[in-house]
Amino acid sequence: MRDFTASSLPDLSTIPAILAAGAQIASGEAARATAEGAAYVPMALPSAAQVAALHADAAAKRAAAETAKLTTDTEQGEAAAMYPEAHALAISILNTIDFNLSERPELDAPGRRRIARAWGAVYLNDDGTISEEPVPDPAPVPQP
Repeated sequence: MRDFTASSLPDLSTIPAILAAGAQIASGEAARATAEGAAYVPMALPSAAQVAALHADAAAKRAAAETAKLTTDTEQGEAAAMYPEAHALAISILNTIDFNLSERPELDAPGRRRIARAWGAVYLNDDGTISEEPVPDPAPVPQP
C-alpha cells in the first residue's frame, strides 16, 4: 500500500519491482476500503480485482520462466561437461572411417569421400566449404 501523500512513483524498472508493486495493489485497495468506510469508491480502470488477476498471471509466468531458465542452465552445464568425451568419441569415429577407407585401394579419393559422407564424415576445403565431388550426369533415358 502506498501512502497517498507520496510524491514519487515506485521503481518499475525491473520485472521483480513491477511484480512487487502489483502485489501491493489488492491489499492496498482493501486497506483503503476499510479506512474510508461508507465513503469508499472502488478503484476503477482497471479495478483492483483486474490488477490482482493480471498480477497472479504475470507472477505465475515469471515463476515458470525462472524454472525453465534454471533447467536450461543446468542442462547446458551438463552438456558442456560431456563435450570433451563426445568430441573425443567423434574424432575416434572419424579416424576409424578414414582408416578403414584407406585400406580399400580400389577406391579413389572422391570415392572414399562419398562413402565417408554417408557415415557422417564431411571433408572441408581449405576455404571452409564442403568438399563435394561433381555428380556424374545421369544416363540418358530412352524415348519411346
